Amino acid sequence: AVFSPENYPLDRYLSFLVAQYMHKPFMGSSRMSLPDLYEAETWLHDHFTFLLPNNDEESPRLDDILHLAQIQVARSGIQGLLIDPWNELDHHYPERMTEQQYISESHSKIRRFGRHNKVFCGVVAHPTKLQKEKSGPYVGKFGPPTAYDIFGGSMWRNKPDNILCVWRDEDDEAAPVEIHSQKIRFRGNGCAPGVGYLRFEIMELELIREIR
Repeated sequence: AVFSPENYPLDRYLSFLVAQYMHKPFMGSSRMSLPDLYEAETWLHDHFTFLLPNNDEESPRLDDILHLAQIQVARSGIQGLLIDPWNELDHHYPERMTEQQYISESHSKIRRFGRHNKVFCGVVAHPTKLQKEKSGPYVGKFGPPTAYDIFGGSMWRNKPDNILCVWRDEDDEAAPVEIHSQKIRFRGNGCAPGVGYLRFEIMELELIREIR
């Protein structure tokens, strides 16, 4: 189950997902065929559901998303929940509660939901304003952030079971994307923090050429 308002409208998000699944662009001269599209739609229907809160005028709260996800546990038997990103939720909390306490309580809610329903829960959170590195392998660049760089601080480092950082050198288009594993609480999910590298196939190039 996916809550990802940054990627809405949903039609656009679905076109991106089917392109990734078929390894073919959704538009352009080399676009996927109708049989390709039907196959991808079947795959999407079997593997994804999208959480769309009814009130478009207000950002939903975490409890709203967990409630919708709970419905999908019963209805579809979902095995994963993705909240992307965290800052699209309404984060008003009582005056008696500090931001640190709110973030801690929110992570606890997500963890309880995941463990009770046997659902993987992932949250995408963006860092605050970064500073250029003054030393090390990323000197002069905005290096890979850590959980401490997310607005709200140490609770983002302490509460999650696993932390991944996706980082790209914006000054070098040919550089691979770096996947930094920064925290592993349980050995079943990995042995030690480290870095992996990915190179993405940009399938929109044909369409870009046609537009130009």
